[in-house]
Amino acid sequence: MKLQGLLLVVSASALAAPASATDLYVGSPNTAFAHSSPPGGPFQLLSACGGPVAALAGEGGELYVASTFESVYRYRHDAQFTELWAILPGETLTGIAIRGHELLVATASSRVVALDRSLGTVLREWNTPIAPTTLAVDRGELFAGTPFGAAMRLEGDGTVSFLGSCGSNIAGIAASATELFLGSAGAFVWRVDRSTGFVTTSFAVAEDPTGIVYDQGLLYVSSATGRVRTYAASNGALLATQNWGNPISALALGRASAGTAYCFGDAAVCPCGFGDPFGGCPSNLGVGARLVTYGSASFAADDLELAALDVPSTTLGRFYMGAGVVQVPFGNGLLCAGSGGYGQFRFPVQSAQANGFNRAFRFGPGIVAHSQQNFGALGAIQPGSTWRFQAWYRDALNPCGGAFNTSNATSVTFLP
Repeated sequence: MKLQGLLLVVSASALAAPASATDLYVGSPNTAFAHSSPPGGPFQLLSACGGPVAALAGEGGELYVASTFESVYRYRHDAQFTELWAILPGETLTGIAIRGHELLVATASSRVVALDRSLGTVLREWNTPIAPTTLAVDRGELFAGTPFGAAMRLEGDGTVSFLGSCGSNIAGIAASATELFLGSAGAFVWRVDRSTGFVTTSFAVAEDPTGIVYDQGLLYVSSATGRVRTYAASNGALLATQNWGNPISALALGRASAGTAYCFGDAAVCPCGFGDPFGGCPSNLGVGARLVTYGSASFAADDLELAALDVPSTTLGRFYMGAGVVQVPFGNGLLCAGSGGYGQFRFPVQSAQANGFNRAFRFGPGIVAHSQQNFGALGAIQPGSTWRFQAWYRDALNPCGGAFNTSNATSVTFLP
């Protein structure tokens, strides 16, 4: 597999409910994709990829676009930039979903491949008994649709179980805490009880769905005619209709990052006078390290992950956290996560991994547990507490002259 980092398996009951959506994404067979932010507003064109859009998945300001033939693209809202991110040679792509640091990609050859979002490397894959038509992730569980109407649950141990069938091609799957919603040919949405796996009821929609997503009691259902209709999930009542003006082949929700990023590489304050508006102060590579979060801010779920991207290959680095906000020169970069009267707390040293142009190191899930086991009373993360995180790494080849550098920082308020 040609691609342009470990495995998370957590029970669904331990994972947090998804945050409210910030974006509604649509993709077209004419290669374009757009968003409505917040969902329900007018669509704004974002960009285009190299082929028909088969599926979309968004989180934390990043949108992954699966083109029909073998390619996955990544669009970054901050840089307003689309890049070819991964290639699955010879595969026809049918679905895509995000689970923590995993990007899950379904193919028409009955494969679901988990890729590392930090590095693009293959983590594992499932071979399904029926070729999946779509993917969905909710509360840690991975679901897939099939052309024969059966829904599949892909388990962490690699096994596949079947849920109730709607009898026709499943074009999209959405999920609430208790139900799955299957958008099927024939212009129907079918309800499946998540605990029993049985179909309970259905309701008609205006046109054959090309995608379906759930958010806060609402179902958004797209169609090939370019419309996205909003239905009440409780009773199937039609509430609103949006018209993009392009045929729609894919639909997805985008949710905000668990943290709020700050302290980017402003050239006016970076020690060497060079900046990076999307990461920390530039390293010897000429770009700053970018700190991103995967997962949620849920204390109970403890599924938050930190990833330092665009660091020098094989460099040593670590994450640290503090309660305060500062901005002072520090090596080749800036110190942005201060002690705040509690002290600074350091996570284990790691060596960055590289895959092509992707270079990163990551920590988590288990950040809450690590803090409580290693940082004492002052550094133990508790519900309602706010902590600032930053990455530190060696940067000895930087002509700036310092031996180390830092990423931007992110602030996370932990929920129950």
